[in-house]
Amino acid sequence: MSANVRVAAVQFGTGTDVDANLRTTLRMIDRAAAEAAPQVMVLPEFCNHLSVYDDGDHACRVAIDLDGPWVAAIAAKAAEHRCWIQVNCTVRRSGESTSREPAPGRVTNTNLVFSPAGELAAANDKTVLMGAEGDFLSVAEAPATMIDTPFGRVGTYA
Repeated sequence: MSANVRVAAVQFGTGTDVDANLRTTLRMIDRAAAEAAPQVMVLPEFCNHLSVYDDGDHACRVAIDLDGPWVAAIAAKAAEHRCWIQVNCTVRRSGESTSREPAPGRVTNTNLVFSPAGELAAANDKTVLMGAEGDFLSVAEAPATMIDTPFGRVGTYA
C-alpha cells in the first residue's frame, strides 16, 4: 500500500449540452493530469447534464449508457493518464423507474470509477436522493461496490 496518494479535485460547471459537457470533462481531466500528475481524480456530480429536467422522458434522453461514448471516452483518459478517475453521471439502467414523476425507464445518479488500465471498476448508484432528484431519478438497488487499489480499499459517495 502506498504511503502517499496525490488526488486532484477537478471542479467545473456543467450545463445542459451533453456533448459539450463531455468535451469539458475530457479537457479538465487532461488539465489536471498536466498540472498535478495525480493518482486519483474526482470530478463533480452530474457531469453529463445538470440535475434539471423537463420531465422523466427528458431525464432518460440526456442520461448516458454504460456501453456508450461517454464511458468509453473517460475510460480512455484513465488509461492515457494511468490514473484512477471517478466521474458522476446520470445513467440509463434496466428496470422500472422508482422516480416520483413518470419516466420511460430507470435513470440513476451514478459514480463511475475507472482504473488506470481504463477499466470500469465500479458503477455505484446514489442511495439517497436529495431534494428534487427523486422526481426523475431512481435510487440504488444495491449497496456501493468497494474497490481494491494500490493505496487501499475505497468506495464512492455522491
